[in-house]
Amino acid sequence: MAQSLHVLLIGNLAEDAGLLMDELQRCGFAPIWERIDSAEALAAALDRGEWDLIFADAAPGNFDALTTLKLLQQREADIPLILVCAMWRDDWILPALRAGAQSIIPKDRLDYLAPIVERELHDARERRARRQVQAALRESEEMYRIVFEKASDAIFVADATTGQILDANQRACALVGRSHEILRQMHQIDLHPPEEAARYAAMFAAHLRDDNPQPIEASVRHAMGYDIPVEISTSVVTIGDRAVVLGIFRDIRERKEAQHREAEQHRQAEEAARQQNRQLIILNELGLALAETLDLDQVYRTAYEQVSRLADTDGFAITLYAPETHELRPVYVISDGQPIDTSIFPPIIIRGEPISGRARAVINKEPEILHHRPAASSSGIVVGKLPLSAAYVPMIVKGKVTGLLEVQSCRAHAYGPAEVALLGPAANQIGLAIENARLYAAVQRELNERKRAEESLRRTLLELTRSNADLEQYAYVAAHDLQEPLRMVASFVQLLAERYRGQLDADADDFIGFAVEGAQRMQTLINNLLEYSLVDRSNRPFRPVDCEAVLAQALRNLEYTIAESGAHITYDPLPRVIGDALQLQQVFENLIGNAIKFRGPEPPRIHISARLRPVEPAVTDMQAGAPPVTAADERQTAAEPARLAETPPEYLVAEPAPAAANGKIEWLFSVRDNGIGIEPQYAERIFRLFQRLHSRREYTGTGIGLAICKKVIERHGGHIWVESQLGAGATFYFTIPAEKA
Repeated sequence: MAQSLHVLLIGNLAEDAGLLMDELQRCGFAPIWERIDSAEALAAALDRGEWDLIFADAAPGNFDALTTLKLLQQREADIPLILVCAMWRDDWILPALRAGAQSIIPKDRLDYLAPIVERELHDARERRARRQVQAALRESEEMYRIVFEKASDAIFVADATTGQILDANQRACALVGRSHEILRQMHQIDLHPPEEAARYAAMFAAHLRDDNPQPIEASVRHAMGYDIPVEISTSVVTIGDRAVVLGIFRDIRERKEAQHREAEQHRQAEEAARQQNRQLIILNELGLALAETLDLDQVYRTAYEQVSRLADTDGFAITLYAPETHELRPVYVISDGQPIDTSIFPPIIIRGEPISGRARAVINKEPEILHHRPAASSSGIVVGKLPLSAAYVPMIVKGKVTGLLEVQSCRAHAYGPAEVALLGPAANQIGLAIENARLYAAVQRELNERKRAEESLRRTLLELTRSNADLEQYAYVAAHDLQEPLRMVASFVQLLAERYRGQLDADADDFIGFAVEGAQRMQTLINNLLEYSLVDRSNRPFRPVDCEAVLAQALRNLEYTIAESGAHITYDPLPRVIGDALQLQQVFENLIGNAIKFRGPEPPRIHISARLRPVEPAVTDMQAGAPPVTAADERQTAAEPARLAETPPEYLVAEPAPAAANGKIEWLFSVRDNGIGIEPQYAERIFRLFQRLHSRREYTGTGIGLAICKKVIERHGGHIWVESQLGAGATFYFTIPAEKA
């Protein structure tokens, strides 16, 4: 296929145009040509399209080769121009060739035209290609220089062999405080602190040998003498025939400061979490310690010991309020760790408008904080010193203010909302404990003096029971309210454990682990306390309960524990009773779970049974002990057909049992296991709150499960007890009255 060729003819070539075009066609070209004879026509032709070749008459004229070449150069048009001549004349040809004409062809040797045209076309393509490469190179260099200078990071270029700095951008000069000329006279190691030059040299050498180098952190020394932390990314590249090291230095001062701030915030958060966890533990320990004593002096001492762990106590006082006389009278005062005789303090009369911190706390039932030097009338509990801070926290029992918990400090602004949030619950617990101790003291006085009748004593004991119920109510509310802050503490500490384990030192990981473990243990303890306090608070009415269905649900809840331990559980037909299905399910879960937990070397074997028996008159009183299990009971229980726990439940239609003399009968349930057993002297202790026979390392738990079982069974009007020998397994018995069925 003929090659298309756009040709311009310049000057007096009208007669030669046909010969030239014929020769081009003969040589395999398809010429498209135009003849022009003026500069204006040439400019218009160049504007219309791209021309491949120009033929110009070598002879001078009005519009000749020299004029054409001048116009082409002005427009920077690289189009090959071939001179056509009838005869060689140096005065025509040489000036045109010097001006830029590429070739010359005699009119009588047009057979040379094809190679000349092909050569000129080839040379033109080569020139255009070189110009494109040069233009691209210039553009690349300009872009490199723009990127190099405008980069947000400092960039250093150094000789890979000698380490001499070859180039640096403006950001690099600003980073180290040196000019471009000074940097070009430095070695790359000179950028860093001189005392660490050897370490940096070894580090950079190893870094460059790495096949996949990662950014490294280092420091550069500013001209003013201070060090700047940087992150360095390096690579070895070849520019021309020279290998250079391209180093990108990123200023990470802001990152380091942010990391430092974040680490400090994490440390403070961790410290706050530990502090809050410690304070919650102190509050819980205060409640437990107060519940263990009814001695008024011991209540006062315990209150001081625990409150001094929560807040500053340069001065500490418990002041009781008598509403009938509007008097506040200190009953226990500590100043600088030493007890003070309370008789030296006159009573404070509270009446009318609030006139002092104590008065406002009593009348408004809200804590009052003083951040100034208290007046002389309200500063007497710190003997020999003037307090700068004081807090008066009311002790509220049954909605009434019974007294004040007072703390004073020689430190300004010692008390704030955080301290009051802890002192408030502590004061209420102390108030309840004081009321109980005073009631108990009143009972003791009445007993010692023998001035009260038995009915009066019973009423007082009943009042004490009610007060203890109030304390239990408060324990429920306190435990319920403690869940949310403890859940927050546990969540943040677990978040610290997940996010920063392994990023800090080993001690920090251990501290976080201890905090997580303590928070989780406290959550378990609070949840169990709530379960214990909710037993008597349940408002669900008693209904007919299918004990086999209840047992089946309990076994489903324990499915994982049973499978893990390889336990083998069987049961006899179980009856219907009247009761609370959820609470009875809890009893079965606790007893079966304990049987699996306290197992021996053999897989657990657990059997559940129930039978009717008469209620002996000796045990109808709620204060009587658990009724013994007779040999006949054991024989009849053993005679019942055992069933695996997977067997579908069947309702028990019991044979009528012989009624007792009082006409009452009861269901006797038993849960027998082959576990480690219990020494008989501990048979009653294990049903008390928080009583454990083994350490937490040996067996997990809080010591509340059996106490919950006892409370549930007593709510159903029955009894629970255990018969066991150490190493010989245990059998837990409980009864539920059958006359309600």
